[in-house]
Amino acid sequence: MRLQAAAGFLVVLEVLLVFEFGTSSSVASNPLDPLKASDPGAAGLLRRTLAEVPNIVHFVSLSPDGSQPRQYSFLSWLSVYSAYHHLHPHRIMVHTNARAEESKWSKAMADIPGLEFVNVVPPQAAGGKTITHLAHQSDFVRVEALLTHGGVYLDFDAFPIRDMSPLRHLLFGVVVGNQAINFGKKPTGICNAVILAEPNSSVLQSIHKGMHARFDPNKWVTNLEVLAGVVQERHNEVIVLPHHAFHPFDWTKEGHQELFINSEPWDWRYTYTIHGFFSQLRGREHTEEGQYIKKYLDDPGTVFRGSSRFSQAVHSAMQGALEAGHLQKSDLVHSNDAL
Repeated sequence: MRLQAAAGFLVVLEVLLVFEFGTSSSVASNPLDPLKASDPGAAGLLRRTLAEVPNIVHFVSLSPDGSQPRQYSFLSWLSVYSAYHHLHPHRIMVHTNARAEESKWSKAMADIPGLEFVNVVPPQAAGGKTITHLAHQSDFVRVEALLTHGGVYLDFDAFPIRDMSPLRHLLFGVVVGNQAINFGKKPTGICNAVILAEPNSSVLQSIHKGMHARFDPNKWVTNLEVLAGVVQERHNEVIVLPHHAFHPFDWTKEGHQELFINSEPWDWRYTYTIHGFFSQLRGREHTEEGQYIKKYLDDPGTVFRGSSRFSQAVHSAMQGALEAGHLQKSDLVHSNDAL
């Protein structure tokens, strides 16, 4: 046990050094980040039991009343396949209250090895207040799935680009990441689009309890505030990675330009996922630039052959899918040559 704990400590130390010194100005200071805040020190870390995050990946897909079938897009498939390709999970669980529509990409997703659709009944109320937004329901479902099974939770607009094994074997039961505007110059707090957790994590138990007690349907970030509060109180039990680990680009117009249009090389060494913030992107589809990005993302051939940073990041997974027969050459022929 001592050797195992010591090995775990070395992994933690390596991760801290990589994220603290691996990129200079891109590491933002944040009081919720244990890389910047006080920590229990080496002795405290060595006393901990080695946390083990199972290699299970979770997604949540909800419809308003469960009667409408869910249609999965190419990008939904790409998110799930990227997880399959890079994380090599034992299981991929899509927690949903609706059947998948008989569409091309829905069928392609169902064919990903290890994937299963898990029926779930989303909570309708919390703290005596009705939950009306699907996003808020999804917050509860993802935490409950991680409490039950443990593993890696991903939003459908989060795309793994490397194996997360180093993060799954840290001495902490929960791993999350900060988000920030303008490449870390303006930290905005923790994002729950990517969460790693061991089963029945005491930290997640506190978060789940707080979500029910403090739920406010009129606050879009109500559950994020609970998450941030618990992490701040129990920061010695959580790793909060800098923004470049999970969310290197932000949701602003400039952030989407840098990810989906800019074709300059990017240093991906310290990034595990890229987060597209698609809900904010949809809000700009009426603009010329928004239409350009939508046309680009809707076409698999353009994404595969493109030179944008997004194309750079997902190319490995798409190439792997093509070689394994999960993606056909015919899927890539309708390229938008004008882009």
